[in-house]
Amino acid sequence: MPEQRSLEKTFQETVYSLLEKDTAPTFVLAVSAGVDSMVLLELFQRMAQKESRIEFVVAYVNHQLRQESQAEEELVSDYCRANNIKLYATKWHEGKTVAVGIEEAARNFRYDWFEQVMNHCQAKYVVTAHHCDDQVETILMKLIRGSRLSALTGMPKKRNFAKGYLIRPFLGLSKDDIYAFALQEGVKYLEDSSNQELVYQRNRVRLKLLPQIKKENPQFQDHLLGFSDDLSDTLEVLQPIIREKEKEFIQPFEDGWVIDWQGWQRDLSLAWQRLVLSYFFEQEFHAKGIFIKGKQVKSALSLMESDRPQAIIALTSQWQLRRTYQKLYIERVGSEASSYFSEQELLVTVPGEYILNENEKLSIIEVTDSLQIKEGLNSFQVNRSQLPLTIRHRKSGDLLQIGVNPPMHQSLKRWFINQKIPKDLRDKIWLVEDCQQNIVALLGYRTFQLSLKEETDRIFVNYRNHAKHD
Repeated sequence: MPEQRSLEKTFQETVYSLLEKDTAPTFVLAVSAGVDSMVLLELFQRMAQKESRIEFVVAYVNHQLRQESQAEEELVSDYCRANNIKLYATKWHEGKTVAVGIEEAARNFRYDWFEQVMNHCQAKYVVTAHHCDDQVETILMKLIRGSRLSALTGMPKKRNFAKGYLIRPFLGLSKDDIYAFALQEGVKYLEDSSNQELVYQRNRVRLKLLPQIKKENPQFQDHLLGFSDDLSDTLEVLQPIIREKEKEFIQPFEDGWVIDWQGWQRDLSLAWQRLVLSYFFEQEFHAKGIFIKGKQVKSALSLMESDRPQAIIALTSQWQLRRTYQKLYIERVGSEASSYFSEQELLVTVPGEYILNENEKLSIIEVTDSLQIKEGLNSFQVNRSQLPLTIRHRKSGDLLQIGVNPPMHQSLKRWFINQKIPKDLRDKIWLVEDCQQNIVALLGYRTFQLSLKEETDRIFVNYRNHAKHD
């Protein structure tokens, strides 16, 4: 890390190294009242005073979630007013009504605002104050969540954003460096009290997990960043080869992309298949804010290797993978004949709403404290560990587990006979099968969930048949 006296010079050199060949670059600084962004603001102010070609404005979001929010906005506003800096501030009015995923919703609102300011000012760069401590926390969080290899390289210093770039010139600085500069130079800031709340995963990683790891090895942070750099170098070398294989086997068509299954299986090893498909999802989807997890890549490859002639994997509520004999389509939900699944199997990997046909719909919802659940023939819970769920019609040899101690099974055919289900309906009833190939429900008729061991991390399944209710 740079010594304190050279921090300002190092910062300026870093900023210039991240710029395109601009004669008069304009920056949008993403500022809160915290020490990181207030030091960023101070350093940019000094740089602009020395370099007349440097122009910047400040973008600020008041999330209105804490008592300190107004004081924080006033601190930023006072600094900008005293230094004649243009401030674009907004409030997040919807924040108090968000029950689930408030961190992601707040982040989406912030970055939408940064983009609006960027477009309004015709700026080429958005600048954030992420530092190397943030980098370590981000890598650990992604590792815990099971992200792909490329995600473990952490946040890049520069990436495409809107019509320009997002840059992070503090990634070479530690939090201690930033605190020391603020103390020495008298930079005013306010601490965010929510940084101590363990309800947020990042805080748990910072306050609980990292201190324990550092007890085992005080150099852990440097080692993790070194690992991230090595991985980034490895992927940089591999990417041109992966890109060529992607172009060879994944072809665009009107509603998405198509993979020739025979050529894919014949010419690519399983390792290459994983790398190519993961790279494809990252390049095509991540920029749109759609994140395809490793488990979904694994499900896609399993689908390609299976003996199912037709099946569908739901990637998100808008995108799906559809296997049709020797082709695999990556397409928007509702493309051509893929709107309904009447003659196919649907593999559900993520929450969302899925239209089975013109009358039947399936809703897969994450269970939260605020979710009111009423279980019955059409509504039930499963553990997330049971994903992916397969939604299909009956096939020969299907068994139902009807007892636990001792385990008892009955053929689906016998169950239909005992329940006096007419033959013409049996092929139309939807089965829900978990990843262990256990039938957990006959939608609209019976559930077979005998136990849910985990208290958290559950999924709620709700089935609707409009024909029965009309």
